[in-house]
Order: sequence, then structure tokens, then C-alpha cells
Amino acid sequence: NSSKFDFVASSSGAYANVSYTGNSSTFSYARLTVKVEKSFLWVFWSTVDEWTATSSDVMGSFYHVFSVSGSGNYRATFTLEVYGTNGSVDTLTETIESSY
Repeated sequence: NSSKFDFVASSSGAYANVSYTGNSSTFSYARLTVKVEKSFLWVFWSTVDEWTATSSDVMGSFYHVFSVSGSGNYRATFTLEVYGTNGSVDTLTETIESSY
């Protein structure tokens, strides 16, 4: 299994993009959850939005645009779960920060 995570915050929205390739002999489906947060007071994080999607494509991608409330520092926490036909679950997580 391989994957690539991207997150960019801009004045027109926060863009989350994930591509993955599963093991073709055991792949069942993939589920992605993305949580977007905005920092305030340089210390605290407040959840802006959360999005979940599934795909049955062994080579797939997810794309979603989140609404953001003004400039600042944002972060996206990605959780990609790849389910196998044998009941296995590979979980990949990544956090990416972006400011505008």
C-alpha cells in the first residue's frame, strides 16, 4: 500500500487531496477521514470541519474542498484506512499544516 497526502489552505478554501494504491490481491476498500482545524492564540486548535469518504478502487484518490473562515494557520489530520479481504486494516495517518 502506498499513499500521498496534500493539504493547502487559501482564500478560496482548504484543499485536501489523497491518492493511494492498495494491494490488488487483498484490497477490499479504503476509507478516508480528514479533520481540519484552525489555530487561535498560537496554542489552541479548533475544529473547522470533518469529512469522510470511502472508495472501492484499488488505485484511488479523494479530493475535498473545505470552507475556511479567514486567514490563519490551518492543519488537516488525515486518517486513511485500507481494508483487506482477509479482514486486515492498514491505517495511515498524517498531519499537514498550511497558512494563508
